[in-house]
Amino acid sequence: MVLAVHNEERDLLRKLDNLEALDYPADRLEIIAVSDGSTDRTNKILGEWQRAGRRALILAEHQGKANALNHAMAEA
Repeated sequence: MVLAVHNEERDLLRKLDNLEALDYPADRLEIIAVSDGSTDRTNKILGEWQRAGRRALILAEHQGKANALNHAMAEA
């Protein structure tokens, strides 16, 4: 599962919790969240959220959703 975000500190944890609540075998699901140049607390939240089966990519510059998704797919 890939999630691209930009300055989503307000709703990010709720979105991540929703993804983790999916009825899908844990050993077959990896969640990759990519921050597209966020300037709020999004990067900090993603950094603390990472663990097995969860990866965060932090892009330094805001370059748009398509670019963020391309980075995440390259990591998948």
